[in-house]
Amino acid sequence: MKVAIIHDSLMEFGGAERVLQTLLKIFPDSDVYTSCANFDLVRTFFPAFSLLKLHLSWVQYTPFRSHNSLLQSLSPLIWKRFNFSGYDLIISSSSYLLSNIITCNLIPHIQYIHCPPKNIFNLTPLRPLQKYFPYTKFISYFYYKAINSSPYIIVNSKYIQDKMYELFNIPSMVIYPPVKVLPSLPIRKEGKYFIIVSRLDKCKNIELAIKACNVLKAPLKIVGRSVYQKYELFLRSIANSNVEFLGMKSDEEIAKLYESAIGFIFTAKNEDFGIAPVEAMAYGVPVIAHYSGGLKEVLLEGKTGLYFYEHSIPSLITTLNNFSNKAFNPAVINSYAQKFNEKKFIREIRNYLKIFISPTTIS
Repeated sequence: MKVAIIHDSLMEFGGAERVLQTLLKIFPDSDVYTSCANFDLVRTFFPAFSLLKLHLSWVQYTPFRSHNSLLQSLSPLIWKRFNFSGYDLIISSSSYLLSNIITCNLIPHIQYIHCPPKNIFNLTPLRPLQKYFPYTKFISYFYYKAINSSPYIIVNSKYIQDKMYELFNIPSMVIYPPVKVLPSLPIRKEGKYFIIVSRLDKCKNIELAIKACNVLKAPLKIVGRSVYQKYELFLRSIANSNVEFLGMKSDEEIAKLYESAIGFIFTAKNEDFGIAPVEAMAYGVPVIAHYSGGLKEVLLEGKTGLYFYEHSIPSLITTLNNFSNKAFNPAVINSYAQKFNEKKFIREIRNYLKIFISPTTIS
């Protein structure tokens, strides 16, 4: 069976890229189509994947690839230029850059929706480019058409399932994203610092954690980087000496950092699911997160972490003051994270294919 996987972009590594890693385990011989890619990132996080099977759009060779809003406005011109004839199955993994709006001409197309493009459907404020170049109606037309072009819609949380029905009156199936969960609790040492592992993106609201930890003089380590240098420079400018930026780290290095973490801070509002908090739980690290979005499905108050209920610095400070990692059992946290493990994702994707596509589609 010839399979094509369509992915928004490979310029940075986050939850969507975790999903792509696992899809490539299910379909190791598949081709991957994406708008643009950072080859160092691909080599680091997809070491077994042959670059010969990576298909890039014309955007790769332009300055546009570092401007996500511009890419979004051009998305129909990106995805409609790919030719998918000859494939038996297409799987798109889409969010902001709308990689699901491809033309696939009667080929079964499974759409794995991390989230609809939030700025297009009033789930977040308009991006600056939308105010000067009103492309919202143009892009929403293609998205509506794509969502209605295939009955095979998978979403990454009940929160997104509800949003898809609310926005498009479209039913979907929830298959939680894969999380690397070790079969037994890894080593835990005395907690020395709070930790954030995240793309440094405005939507993650990392400044809340920095400012709260500044006030409390609490040590904070931040793992990740940004393709938006201006935002990362802003975060660095507001950080006191208690905050340390570590840049990108390998999975092995992050595992070592979790050993001595007091807790994992997650400040995004209305996050679609939240793979990073669950990965922290897999290491027995309790999570402090905002009570919104898919995080309501991920965190058990008092068992695997604590919520802060107002999306504000004072609310986060209050929760951090009430937080003690000694009140949490790392083994219980690790056990809860098992429900989101990679094996379950693989099994559910295989079952979905057998039920909805064809019993012979996948062995």
